[in-house]
Amino acid sequence: IYDEAKNLLRLIDDVMKLSKLDELNHDMLEEFSLVEVAQSALRRLQDKAKGAKVELSLENNVAGQCHLLGIASLMEEIFFNLVDNGIKYNHEGGRVALTLSETENKYVVKVTDTGMGIDAAELPHIFERFSRVDRSRHKAIEGTGLGLSIVKHGVMFHGGTVRVNSTAGQGTEFILKFPKMSACIQDSEGDM
Repeated sequence: IYDEAKNLLRLIDDVMKLSKLDELNHDMLEEFSLVEVAQSALRRLQDKAKGAKVELSLENNVAGQCHLLGIASLMEEIFFNLVDNGIKYNHEGGRVALTLSETENKYVVKVTDTGMGIDAAELPHIFERFSRVDRSRHKAIEGTGLGLSIVKHGVMFHGGTVRVNSTAGQGTEFILKFPKMSACIQDSEGDM
């Protein structure tokens, strides 16, 4: 009963997060540091990673703090969900790396793990609500199937894109791209 109650609470929490995404608007935007948000998400998962014997790392290849216009708490939730999955679907001695880099107009975030990977047939469905990878292989892994849906909607809210590369048994890489602030400001001015 206790385990089922915990699962139900997780499901309610994730459904609430998704419903809040529908209420977000661009009046709520703030300037925040992508680096600080990434560091905060990794700090929150440090104990879980140690318990699972998975190494976490942050590699910052960007000059400065990577300031974005958006909602910092939502961006932290995006990073948290991706790194948390990287830990859950990994093995002892595995790694999860969060890498920040940039192009002329975009910040690029990669979350790479050395875990179980995702079968090619499941890749097109992983961002759907309540989608979970092959349940028969991962019954012991807790989750609601809403985390990647939250990631997708949060990335879209920030004007970004997300794609995934994965091979079963060899790990997964999520690649997120966000427009730099000057690009966001120009876009919003063009909308007026």
